[in-house]
Amino acid sequence: MKISYIVYNSSGEILRTGYCSPPDLSNAANTGEFVMEGAADARTQKIVDGNIVPKTDVSTREASEDLKDTQARLRIYRNELLVECDWTQLADVSASMTAEEKTAWTTYRQALRDFPASNSTVSDFSTLNWPVSPEPEPDDLSE
Repeated sequence: MKISYIVYNSSGEILRTGYCSPPDLSNAANTGEFVMEGAADARTQKIVDGNIVPKTDVSTREASEDLKDTQARLRIYRNELLVECDWTQLADVSASMTAEEKTAWTTYRQALRDFPASNSTVSDFSTLNWPVSPEPEPDDLSE
């Protein structure tokens, strides 16, 4: 009785498949290669943690991780930007602003709050177009 086998490398790429008798299975792989029982299509499948998976699942999983990482970084940076302009919400500062300045800061802060939801599918942090602050943060609020 012959069994089907898969030979693959350390990155999970399927190098070849074939049939052999069970005692010969270990001889199917060369140095640096791995062998397992089973049948697979090297064009559409890959080995991950000893399992045969579609190649798209691997790239989908990686893309999902990239998206999660980007979204986490986005929220952290967005929170930092909100903290940097919290001074605009102080009563004495707000009272000294013109109506246009108040509107500009309100609009900017709302854009920051909405930013994660409006960029929920972006997986590359460097491609994000952040809202622009109305004016630079003052150097010293005590003046």
